[in-house]
Amino acid sequence: PLLVLLWASVLGLPPLVSAQDLATCSPKTCGDLTVAYPFWLEEEGQQPCGSPSFQLNCDDSQALLSRSMFGAYQVLEIFPRTSSFIAVDHNLPLDDGCPKWWFNISQGLGSGAYTFTKKNRELLVLYNCT
Repeated sequence: PLLVLLWASVLGLPPLVSAQDLATCSPKTCGDLTVAYPFWLEEEGQQPCGSPSFQLNCDDSQALLSRSMFGAYQVLEIFPRTSSFIAVDHNLPLDDGCPKWWFNISQGLGSGAYTFTKKNRELLVLYNCT
């Protein structure tokens, strides 16, 4: 399947959790990924640790953005120093590796909390097209 890598940044967001609350929102792991604020993992019986836009669900050691289209964006890496992350869309509308129609990735993330870097605003990936 086609994997599309996305660079998204989370610049200029106000803190949604107080410093006291951050103590209970310590970094967690999901597979090989360390999940730290502003991202957070939903845990049963725990208060949210931030914005719903940054909530991740850990499914089979894969951290998935819970508010993305079809819950299909897996976060591969988080870069706190640059306020960015890499995500992969596992469910693009594909047929034999090529998009059947134009698909706006930014709509798939479904949140105004993310912006795309200048280099990736018009990213087109084709794989194994005939």
